[in-house]
Amino acid sequence: MTAALLLAGLRRRGIDLRAEGDRLRWRAPQGVVTPDDVGRLRDAKPELLRLLAPPEGWLAQRTLGWRAHLQAHDPDRANWSFCRELAADDWVLAQNP
Repeated sequence: MTAALLLAGLRRRGIDLRAEGDRLRWRAPQGVVTPDDVGRLRDAKPELLRLLAPPEGWLAQRTLGWRAHLQAHDPDRANWSFCRELAADDWVLAQNP
């Protein structure tokens, strides 16, 4: 099974999978993720991380956009780590319309 098919199957079952750096994180109703799923995720982790990561440059551009917006509207919250977190959330939302 390809990583793309695995990802599609997990999403159909209500499992939200995302990449956070070099780690995979998921959110799912209790009992939905099986030990077999965990094994498949482990086996496909490198490919899944590539599929779930934003395109090169996308995250940097979005982070800069958030920083400019916050500097203009809420300067106290315009730190780089918060702006990057907002940009990463944008990517997750874009992948799960």
